[in-house]
Amino acid sequence: MALFITDTYNHNNHKVIISGPTGTVSGFLTSGLSLSANASYGTVMEKSQFQEKIKKLIHNIMPNSQKSIGVEFPVQQRKSWSESDLGDISISMKVVSLNGEDIKSKIKPLYGGVLPQLASNNAFSAPGGYSPNIGGRPTGTWALTVPGVITLTELVMTSVSTEFSKQLTKNGTPLYANVSISFQLAEPISYDQFPL
Repeated sequence: MALFITDTYNHNNHKVIISGPTGTVSGFLTSGLSLSANASYGTVMEKSQFQEKIKKLIHNIMPNSQKSIGVEFPVQQRKSWSESDLGDISISMKVVSLNGEDIKSKIKPLYGGVLPQLASNNAFSAPGGYSPNIGGRPTGTWALTVPGVITLTELVMTSVSTEFSKQLTKNGTPLYANVSISFQLAEPISYDQFPL
């Protein structure tokens, strides 16, 4: 077991720190950090809209014309940007029980990011107390830090999965857990705000 922990440290694996409303969890990346950004583009003008504008233009020039118009121009096929988003942010990390502490309690805060809370009226509320807080900043969000690489804030957690080790500590609990987590930004981010 000591060899495994030493091996984790000796391979210069990046440390990962995830903090949010239900706690902070740290571990080591087991694979690269995955970031993807997407942009959506549509056509400048739909064919029917374009045809209607041409008909009106011809009608204004030749009011008595009854001819059918079937003209297409390259400009109507130009692309027009509609939206961009960062997409899913996915990480895989290893959380290790260094001093025999219970690994289950170390990773439990992560599940607070995806499982609802039970309110005093026995109704469910958003995980971690998340609120979009229209008119202000979102609350109940998460932060992901990979020191020396990136820090992202105002994240919502979309999935967590855990695989516990077969190896046990002297207390009989798993020695480590492999955890996969996916996030999304709580709101859009611009190129100027992107922290790379």
